[in-house]
Amino acid sequence: MKKINYDLDEQVKLPDVARETLDMGRADQEAIGIDDGSIDELSKLHTTRVKKIIDEFGYPVTSLVGKKASHWAWLLIQHSDHDIGFQEMCLKLMKSAPADEVAKSNIAYLEDRVRKNKGQSQIYGTQFVKKGKILELWPVEDIKNLDTKRKKMGLNSFEEYKKDFYGEN
Repeated sequence: MKKINYDLDEQVKLPDVARETLDMGRADQEAIGIDDGSIDELSKLHTTRVKKIIDEFGYPVTSLVGKKASHWAWLLIQHSDHDIGFQEMCLKLMKSAPADEVAKSNIAYLEDRVRKNKGQSQIYGTQFVKKGKILELWPVEDIKNLDTKRKKMGLNSFEEYKKDFYGEN
């Protein structure tokens, strides 16, 4: 498993917010592997805190918190499945941010996540659903043009993604 670096890697305008976001990201990743329901409560706590950060400072774009913390903020939002309205609001904020402030790939993942959470087909093929012990791709709106759409958002081909996702070589 790849080791994740949670250190700040650049000068940021909001270092305390960046560190807090990195800490929440670390806690989120540690809780994901534990199957005791603790991730659900933790996600709710993180959602509450990220909402307060956004209310006070705006969406945590790279110029405010750095690339790493901005990425972890997105991941915390991605895991806020209990609050689709919040995910939708963040998606709008991400789409309206300057292109160099938010990773296009993160927009694609959140767009698909919101659509999945609303029972709609996804656009970029980033979301899977667990059926028993098997992960299946959530339905895709236009599978024929999937790789073209993925490329526009800075994502690798679906075949490469599937290999990474399933750990295939």
